[in-house]
Amino acid sequence: MTVKNTGATRADWMYWMPSGNNMTLGPAPANNQFDMTQAGPFQIVHNFEVVATLNEKSNPEFCFEGQRVKATDKKGADAAVDWSAPESTVNADGSFKTGAKIKCPFGGAKWCDDEYHKKSIIKKHKDQSEINWVDGVGNDGLPKAKILAGGYESKNNFEAQVNGDRDCKCNWDVIMKVETNGTVSKNKIENLVCV
Repeated sequence: MTVKNTGATRADWMYWMPSGNNMTLGPAPANNQFDMTQAGPFQIVHNFEVVATLNEKSNPEFCFEGQRVKATDKKGADAAVDWSAPESTVNADGSFKTGAKIKCPFGGAKWCDDEYHKKSIIKKHKDQSEINWVDGVGNDGLPKAKILAGGYESKNNFEAQVNGDRDCKCNWDVIMKVETNGTVSKNKIENLVCV
């Protein structure tokens, strides 16, 4: 399993995207600077693709698949906001279980469900050789006043798993930071570990 965040996605089914099947992966804005002479709102995003390569003659329909998240965002002088969704745990057989809605702060002990359990318009089984999905994290409505009042920071910890006759898992952080002058000082994947 790996997490790809450079170039274009290998997904060949994303017909609804403005760029068709070639959605750009990685950070945006590419120049790492918001034009603060504009009124806003501004957008910051980090797109990635999770790819699990399966053993020969595997059947992806029998795999347990999913993604979990812990995240905290802070806009301007506002209080930090933690991710909130149904709690996610993994059973002994590798299946995912969701519970009541909880808060899952970055650095906390509990995980929130981030879905990707079944095939969908953003997740596919490629033949019997691969399972992949495309995701992105960010904010597409950052008000100029919030940036000027204290910038923006988003800390996200993701865990993706495909569990079958052998389990594979990736864990990574996406950290984004915008300074009060509109400079994007950080927008990258950190601490990527896949087993």
